Amino acid sequence: MVLHYAHLCAAAGGVDAFLIGTEMRGLTTIRSGASAYPAVQAFRDLAADVRSILGFGTAISYAADWSEYFGHQPGDDEAGNATGSSDPPNGDVFFHLDPLWADAEIDFVGIDNYMPLSDWRDGFEHADAQEGWPAIYDRAYL
Repeated sequence: MVLHYAHLCAAAGGVDAFLIGTEMRGLTTIRSGASAYPAVQAFRDLAADVRSILGFGTAISYAADWSEYFGHQPGDDEAGNATGSSDPPNGDVFFHLDPLWADAEIDFVGIDNYMPLSDWRDGFEHADAQEGWPAIYDRAYL
């Protein structure tokens, strides 16, 4: 599918930037060993394939979910066996996406983060309410 879209972008005359994936933490955290992440290598291979289609005029990246950006903290023992705990028993933190973002075919680090569009808070003890805005839903507030 990603290669199909890359070909469509090339046929349309090219694009400035192209993401090979976004928020695939269910894939990027699968391990084939204690610290081996096969999907990360697959994304590196995919980035090379996309580069061959779109060329060096297109910036290429993967957009990580904000929760996968700070590394994978597996809940297992050193051998990669699940313990049932959500906390890493031995403090393991693997920066599993670093090989992808350090790859020569990746042009920038992408992180998805959905910050609020406003700073509206409950109650009326905040600057916006004190300035007379009745609610976040007032169209003029936006």
